[in-house]
Amino acid sequence: MLNLNDFVLNQRPSRNIIEEYEDKIPSQVIDIWKQYGFGSIKKGYLKVINPNDYITLLQLYILDMKQPFHYS
Repeated sequence: MLNLNDFVLNQRPSRNIIEEYEDKIPSQVIDIWKQYGFGSIKKGYLKVINPNDYITLLQLYILDMKQPFHYS
């Protein structure tokens, strides 16, 4: 199993979040969530995030991609 000695826990994932993403992302990511939770390693260089915290931003990005690009 992966050993992240310098992992800093920010939040434990709820069972609902794990179930929501179990069939959508690699099982290795789910394993990290279960073992370590959401947080960071390497002094914040790499973050393990709750994707639901960024869902609004992602939706806005996808909507923006559907708009034609205009030069100013």
